[in-house]
Amino acid sequence: MRLIKQLVVALVIASLLEGWWSCDGCLDYERNALLQLRASFNHPELMSLFSWGLYTDDCCKWEKIHCSSTTRRVSKLSIWGDFSPVEWCFNASLFLPFQELTSLSLQNNHIIDCVENEGRILICLVLSYNYAITNTPFVS
Repeated sequence: MRLIKQLVVALVIASLLEGWWSCDGCLDYERNALLQLRASFNHPELMSLFSWGLYTDDCCKWEKIHCSSTTRRVSKLSIWGDFSPVEWCFNASLFLPFQELTSLSLQNNHIIDCVENEGRILICLVLSYNYAITNTPFVS
């Protein structure tokens, strides 16, 4: 009986350590940043990005998001517009929490201008099918 209790305790400890050492989803601050980003994209009359956070907390499994398989950080975002009638300014600082973001596609989002930030350069930035954008802060 004592051996069974020791085995149960060992299994519980092993399962706790497994959860502590492993990374099963995206980073908390990146998930929170994505939810803030979703709020800036969602128009009250439309349902764009409504599924983010609805079925799982792991933002690497959310639509339009790709994460690095090794670090679990967001590396690509592809947020196509949904024909929203709302025009908005692209605020580059919303993307600063994503330290490994290399590709950003914001096609058809009715972006009319960009607000600059300091820092990151992307490998790929797609802003097609938006309005005339005079300032692109991420591209060198």
